[in-house]
Amino acid sequence: MNQAQKYFQNHLDQGNVKRFDKFGNFIVTKAYAGQKVDTVINGVKETTNTAKEGDNIVTGISGETYLIDDKKLQSRYEFVAKTPEGDSYRATGHCFAVKYQGPSFTFRAPWGEEMICDEGDFIASTSKDNLDDVYRIEADAFAKTYKPAKLES
Repeated sequence: MNQAQKYFQNHLDQGNVKRFDKFGNFIVTKAYAGQKVDTVINGVKETTNTAKEGDNIVTGISGETYLIDDKKLQSRYEFVAKTPEGDSYRATGHCFAVKYQGPSFTFRAPWGEEMICDEGDFIASTSKDNLDDVYRIEADAFAKTYKPAKLES
């Protein structure tokens, strides 16, 4: 179990992990297999991921890019319209998260690459019972794209 997973599990056990709903519109384009996608937020490289066949590149509110497969895209986003930049999607997904307090650290993200976590970032998962899906969401990106859920589940 990596440091992010331990932190998430510890705070889950203490009842500190809360559900957050994602909001906002995002631009989605098709990735090609083998394409490297760096996620950069506020000039800081968060992580790198390598696309597989059928993956999509999502561009977030702060211009950050990340990969998502078709299954996750369909379950977490709703198509809005075609635009010159790519397809516009509205976020419909959620996560369970806790704000990280402590010194910065790196850990292996679910996609197998190193990811940094700084104090104030959020350690998150799409499920309370799948520690293999624990990842980090940068604090500013989290504030711009997540809100506390009305119903906890």
